[in-house]
Amino acid sequence: MIKLNRRSMLSLIIKSLFGLFILCSIFTIVWLRSSLTAIEYEISNLESKKMEKQRQTRFLVAERAELLSAQRIKLVIARQGLDRLDRTRVVMVKRSPEGTPHQRASYNLSR
Repeated sequence: MIKLNRRSMLSLIIKSLFGLFILCSIFTIVWLRSSLTAIEYEISNLESKKMEKQRQTRFLVAERAELLSAQRIKLVIARQGLDRLDRTRVVMVKRSPEGTPHQRASYNLSR
């Protein structure tokens, strides 16, 4: 049997630990790189979703502006027949004095 002295045994242990360290370092670098790539894909996916939401927001703001435009409101009022108020459909309510219950009034849209 081969007799190893302390110095050669210590050298063998140090070389084995160094080899193990190198191997673990390589696996760690590969794992970190794959994690970084996965995070980059996720960021890209989230950025595309953000762009889509911003596009939808711009579209909805434009649609809201179009629906609230004065010309469109006048057109809807004219279609509903509300452009000329009929005196028989308007109810005047007097202001109630302090301490008395308020009266309610409504606008009757039926003809």
